[in-house]
Amino acid sequence: MPHSTSYSYATAAKEAVVAMGVISKKMGQASVAVTKGIYAHITSNVIEEAAPKIESQLFGNRDLRENKTGFLGFYVHQATAVIVVFFTTITLFGILNITPGYAHDPIFIENTQLLPVEGPYLPNGNISFALYGKLENESDSRGFRSKLQAGDKLVLSLLIPNLVPEKLLPLEQLPTLTVERPDKSSIELIPEGKEVFDEPFTRTSYLRLLSMQEPAQAGIYHITVNANQQGRFTVSIGTMEQFGTPVDNVINRSSNLNRISYWYSDSLKQSLANDRSLRFIFTDYLSVIFGITGLIFVLAVILVKIRITKSS
Repeated sequence: MPHSTSYSYATAAKEAVVAMGVISKKMGQASVAVTKGIYAHITSNVIEEAAPKIESQLFGNRDLRENKTGFLGFYVHQATAVIVVFFTTITLFGILNITPGYAHDPIFIENTQLLPVEGPYLPNGNISFALYGKLENESDSRGFRSKLQAGDKLVLSLLIPNLVPEKLLPLEQLPTLTVERPDKSSIELIPEGKEVFDEPFTRTSYLRLLSMQEPAQAGIYHITVNANQQGRFTVSIGTMEQFGTPVDNVINRSSNLNRISYWYSDSLKQSLANDRSLRFIFTDYLSVIFGITGLIFVLAVILVKIRITKSS
C-alpha cells in the first residue's frame, strides 16, 4: 500500500471507529503503536463531531439545558423543580413535625413548694418563663419568686389548660394570684374571663384568666397561686425569650418539656387523650398528609432519575 494511501486508509478507518488492532493488521504494520502514532491522524471532522458528544456526556443535552433547570443530577422543567422543593419543605414540616420556636421557658412548681420562699427563684424577671403546677384541693397554694430592677416592667398572666375539668369551672372556682412587691405592698388578682391562648411550641391550648403589667420596683417579688378548686394552672412572667437562664429551686429542669405533655394530659377526673383542640388535630392530619405526599413525590423523582441513568 503506497505511503500516502496508508495515511488516508488509517485515518478513514479510525474515523469509522474501526479497532486499531484491525487497522494495523490490514496495513501489515509491525505493531499497533506504529499505526496509531504515524498513520492514524485525527481530522478536523473527528474533532468537530467529538466536541458536542463530550459536552453532552459531561453536562447533558444542550437543548434540554436551554429550556430546563438542573435538579437532582439531571435537567427538569423549572416548574417541576419548584414543585419538588415545595413538597420537600412540606415533608420536613409534616414528617419531622417542626414547630415555630416561640415559647416561654418552662419550669415546674412542685407540690411541696406551697410558699414563694419554697418555690422557684427567677433571678431575672424580664426573661419569659411559664411556671406549671397543679393544685390538689381548694385550700392549696403554690409560690415562686422573681427579681426585677428599677425601670423594668412586671408582666404576669395566669392561665389554665383549655381542657376539662378546668375549662368548665366558673370564675369563682378558678385560682387567683397574690403579688407581694419588694416594698411589702401586695395585690390580689382574680380571674376576669377566659381568653383562648394557643401555645405553638408545646402544641397546647390554654384559657387566660388574668393579666397584669406595672412598672417594677427594684427587688424580689413574691407570687402565690391560690386555689379555689383543684386543678392545673400556668403562670407566665416576663417578655424576653431566652432559654436556659439559670434559676434556683427547680427540680430536674431538663425533663420539663416531657413533663408538660404529661401535665397537659393528666386530668384530675378523666382521661384527656381525646380532648385535644380540634385545630391541633386538623393541623396534625394536614401536616402528615402533605408530608407523606411530598415524600412520595421526591422518591418518584429519584426513581425516574435512576431509570434514566440506567437506560443511558
